[in-house]
Amino acid sequence: MSEHIWIEVERPGFKLNYKIKKQLYSGKTKFQKIDIFDLEVFGKVLFLDNDFQICENDTVIYDKAMVDPIFEINKDAKRIMILGGGDGGVLRELLTHPVKEAIMVELDKEVVDVCKQYLPDICKNAFEDKRTKLIFDDAGKIIKQEKELDAIISDLTDPEKMLEFGGIAFY
Repeated sequence: MSEHIWIEVERPGFKLNYKIKKQLYSGKTKFQKIDIFDLEVFGKVLFLDNDFQICENDTVIYDKAMVDPIFEINKDAKRIMILGGGDGGVLRELLTHPVKEAIMVELDKEVVDVCKQYLPDICKNAFEDKRTKLIFDDAGKIIKQEKELDAIISDLTDPEKMLEFGGIAFY
């Protein structure tokens, strides 16, 4: 990272440069590197392993796009699982609907802790909601144990991971 620019390499020959106002957090967990910046254009942003994950300025658009189609298909969906989603935005959006239980399976507890501290406008109070069941474990293991789900939302850092859960219907 240069002094005021964060560079994200999307693929060979394609890089994104972000102008940094302030670095709010940088740390490494057992699973990944976490960085949170206040960027000039996007506001506060979460990067995992140097990849842009979510920003304050468009979290509602992203989160609604992940959640609302479920209720277009099944207005009575009550028990929904989120795979990943450590920033809490998808969980927050899901809880705006009349669900009975929102099960979130996140591998890295530190992502949730850091996001609660540095990105509170994304998660709001979703992690404390009584309908939230938060599980810190491997989603591939937990998804096979849960029964009678109305929907599963994949908010994993690596979209390729969805392929590992073959035979599961994702919305």
